[in-house]
Amino acid sequence: MEAISPLAIFGAIALALGSLIVMAFLKGRTREAFVLSQLGVMVGIYIGFALGGVSSPEKIDAQSAHFLLIENFAMLGFLFAGLFAFARAPRFLGVIILLHGGFDAGHLFLEQSPAPSWYAVSCIIYDVIIGVAAILMLRRIE
Repeated sequence: MEAISPLAIFGAIALALGSLIVMAFLKGRTREAFVLSQLGVMVGIYIGFALGGVSSPEKIDAQSAHFLLIENFAMLGFLFAGLFAFARAPRFLGVIILLHGGFDAGHLFLEQSPAPSWYAVSCIIYDVIIGVAAILMLRRIE
């Protein structure tokens, strides 16, 4: 694993703090929808990296196809879990984001990943900050 740039760490913290400021001003379902949309962006970024790692759709080798399959199913799992949490127990959106951080940690051990080397650590930092904040800030009062 390459050394992580302090700029990537600072960038992740700055983005997370910006998101926390937005979350602080939102209320109720709007705040929950904002957290869900962040999960959607996380899913989209990984699918984008997976697709970006394929040089040509006509020449997908077995390793690229396997990686695409795993990434896409995992990301769809996060997305569907997020939608379920949004509908039933929004506080669990934070737990799902923390689990996504664990998925990011798994990328640190991959020999080849289409994501930039700095991305996994930056995303883990972001996921931990936003996941914990979501657990603390999302409450469904019935």
